Amino acid sequence: MATLTIYTDAGDAFAYTNNNAFYGTTNQLYIGNASSGDYPCRACIPIKNVTIAQGTQITSATLKGYARNNRSGGTINYYVGCEDADNPTTPTSGSSLNGRAITTAKLSISSGASWTAGALKTFDITTSVQEVLDRSGFASGNQINVLIHDNGSTINYIRDISSYESRATYTEPCLEIIYPDVVTFIPHCLNII
Repeated sequence: MATLTIYTDAGDAFAYTNNNAFYGTTNQLYIGNASSGDYPCRACIPIKNVTIAQGTQITSATLKGYARNNRSGGTINYYVGCEDADNPTTPTSGSSLNGRAITTAKLSISSGASWTAGALKTFDITTSVQEVLDRSGFASGNQINVLIHDNGSTINYIRDISSYESRATYTEPCLEIIYPDVVTFIPHCLNII
C-alpha cells in the first residue's frame, strides 16, 4: 500500500451562506451555524496536486484537522465531502465558495459532542474521494476541494478546525489517501537447452 498525504494551503476558507461573507485568512474554519442570527457555514479545504491516476480504487481517504478552540453546546449537523468537479479552482469569495456542489457520496455527521482545542479530528471521506477519482475528467495532478456544508445545526453553535494560517499552533488540515502500490511485473526468461 502507498500513502499520499497532502496538506492544504492558504486557500482554505469558510463563508456564511446567508450573506456570502468570506473568511480566507482567519485561524479557523467554522463548522455549524455561527452568530446569534442564522449564519450556516460552509468551508473549503483545497488539496492540490493529487497524484493518483484516474479510476484508481483507493483503500481509504481521511481528512485530518485539529480543533482550534474549546467548543460545546448545540447539535452540529454537517456534511463532509468533495467538490463535484474534475479539477476545481480555489474559491476566493463567499458566492464562489457557496456555489460549489458537493459530491453525492459524503459523510453525514450529527453530534453535540464538545471539541477540545488541539484535539485531532478525522473524517472518513473515502467514498467521496473515490467519486471524484472515478470522474472521466479527473487526471493525476488535479486539485480536489474538500467541502464542509452545514446541514441544519443549532443556531449560534459552531465547532472549528485550525486553518493554514494557524499552522504555527496546530498543523493545517490534510487529506491522507491510502491506495494499492502499482507493481510492474517483469517476467524472467527461461533458457531451456
